[in-house]
Amino acid sequence: MDRLGAVVERISMPDLTAYGLPRPQADLYSRVDDGSIPVQDVGIVAAIRNRSVLPVTTIERFEAAQVVLVDGQRLRPDVVIVAAGYSRGLEPMLGALGVLRADGCPVVHGAHNPPGAAGLWFNGFTNPISGMLREIAMDAKAIAAAIIAE
Repeated sequence: MDRLGAVVERISMPDLTAYGLPRPQADLYSRVDDGSIPVQDVGIVAAIRNRSVLPVTTIERFEAAQVVLVDGQRLRPDVVIVAAGYSRGLEPMLGALGVLRADGCPVVHGAHNPPGAAGLWFNGFTNPISGMLREIAMDAKAIAAAIIAE
């Protein structure tokens, strides 16, 4: 499966190493076997290639309007999108802001900002009976509208 997956991956997904996203070290099926879930590109590759989305290294912390990266670089981005994957792991980055519950989930989701954290939104941290993907799509539209309204 890994050999076939490698061929399919190279054909279907361009190498984005020059844009800051190197190919994964493990083969596709091995990643699935370890619990990773491949996702389908719905526009992010084009956005990275045309530089309207700029991947950066890991965020260490937020300081007011600045983002401090683990390499010490400081940014003042228009928008920060953290793709945390299928494990939360937000505590090191956001724990001091008081925006997370004890279990590491955000205190709010969708188009709602946590108290004292205007401009911060969370999506994908709920699993309603109506379906997680449906909820993510609805929240994404509501968050986009809230961002436009700001």
